Amino acid sequence: MFTFFKKILNNKNKDSIYYALDGEVERKLGNYKKSIKLFDIAINIDGSNDMYYISRAIAYKELRKYKEALNDVNKALEINPNIEKAIFLKNELVNLLK
Repeated sequence: MFTFFKKILNNKNKDSIYYALDGEVERKLGNYKKSIKLFDIAINIDGSNDMYYISRAIAYKELRKYKEALNDVNKALEINPNIEKAIFLKNELVNLLK
């Protein structure tokens, strides 16, 4: 499955989706710091995609950077207040920060 994504990532047109897909692959492989850097690039290109913030928040959570993760979840909820994944993640992070 990851080889499929890597083939997509070899595409010459590197837009936000390119970096987001690469970030997802790195996150799934446990390379959280690299994943965060890739999502940083994706967000700099397209800061209106709520899923980029959620995915980066998950990587931050894995590194136990709960405040950074919560900031990203809140940004995702500003963009899309009804996204269930962000609401669930926010509740989880609030409990972790207690």
